[in-house]
Amino acid sequence: MTKKFEEKVTDTFANYDSKISLLEKDNAALHAKIDSLEQYTRRNSIRIFGVHEESNENTLNVVKSIFSDTLKAADTLTWIDRCHRIRNKNQLATSNRPAAIIVKFSSYHAKQIINNNKKLLKGSGISINDDLTRLRHNLYREAVKKVGRSNAWVFDGNIFAKSNGTRFSINTADDLQRFP
Repeated sequence: MTKKFEEKVTDTFANYDSKISLLEKDNAALHAKIDSLEQYTRRNSIRIFGVHEESNENTLNVVKSIFSDTLKAADTLTWIDRCHRIRNKNQLATSNRPAAIIVKFSSYHAKQIINNNKKLLKGSGISINDDLTRLRHNLYREAVKKVGRSNAWVFDGNIFAKSNGTRFSINTADDLQRFP
């Protein structure tokens, strides 16, 4: 009776292990899908870093000034849907580092015009990046640690890295582990 009982318990645990494994795979797939959908909602957004912060500033006017004066992209001014400062939850309001500005455009085309002209900001202390999900931002930071800033980049919310002349797409932490 005990041997039969042990076999039944072993079979039951094996069944549970396979179910758990299947559920873990499903869970990972759902997390990836959620991240993809969240990134798609950020498709028309950018983050601007390094812009001096004034008390009672009009963020829209600050962004318009950067776009028209520095980036020579005055035609995008009417395409700004909304913009505001955004702080990391660890960043205090009294921090010396200015909070980033998030800008949402009403069209993807306007965002691309800004992205194409952002090289004009070189040396100004201001930088423009895609608005990434937390997962993708962390993957990008890890890719930069692994291959350096000049060999890791983001295009359209997708992370890429280059090693030994070969370009890789990085979508998961596993992709980073397999990266040479």
